[in-house]
Formats: sequence, C-alpha cells, structure tokens
Amino acid sequence: MSNFICNRCGGQLNNSEINKKATICHLCYSKARVERIQTAEFLNTNFEKTRSAKLFNKYVLYLKEIDISVETIRKHSGKVLKIFQIAEKEFIKLSDITENWLLNIIEKIRMLKLLNQVYSTFY
Repeated sequence: MSNFICNRCGGQLNNSEINKKATICHLCYSKARVERIQTAEFLNTNFEKTRSAKLFNKYVLYLKEIDISVETIRKHSGKVLKIFQIAEKEFIKLSDITENWLLNIIEKIRMLKLLNQVYSTFY
C-alpha cells in the first residue's frame, strides 16, 4: 500500500502516477520544478546576462505573488524561458521589447513546434 503514497507529502498518488510508477505526486513534482527554476545554478546555466536571469526570476515570483498555481507555473515556464532567452540574444536593452515583438516570437515558436511535429511524423 505504501507504493501508492507520495514520498514527499504523504498524499495519495492518482491512477496516472501509479501507472507511471511515480514516487511523488504531480503537485510535489511541480513544486520542486518551480523551486529549481529559481536557483542561481539554473539561472546561470540558462541565461548569459544577469538582467535576463533576474527578470525571469521576478516573473516567477510575480506569478506566485498573484496566486498562480505551481502546476501552471511549471507547465508554462519552459515556453517563457525560451522567450526570455530569445529576447536576451536579440536586444541590447529591455525597453526594446514590444508587444509586436512578443507576438511575433510566440508565433515563431508555435511554427517551430508544428514543423518539429511534421518532421517527426515523416522521419
């Protein structure tokens, strides 16, 4: 019976987690991921400029402050990370980022994802 209990919080694992032989629940996984993306090691690995790392960290803190769930933060943090990394490479100053630029980058990322799906289907 202990196989069906989360090793971190002691809560009951759901059927999906049990089938995947998970040892921690989705919520604990999300909490750990959100904690990890805020560490200096993660930020230094993923960003070249300190200001970009600080901005990404402030973004995560803001989402927590307005009570966005850790599962939602975890789910979207990878996409947001890509956008911040692209912005870091394309701009000299943060004020260069505009709404139009952001919309264009989101569309480019969607197109790349679509192309990857098409490519993986045929190859």
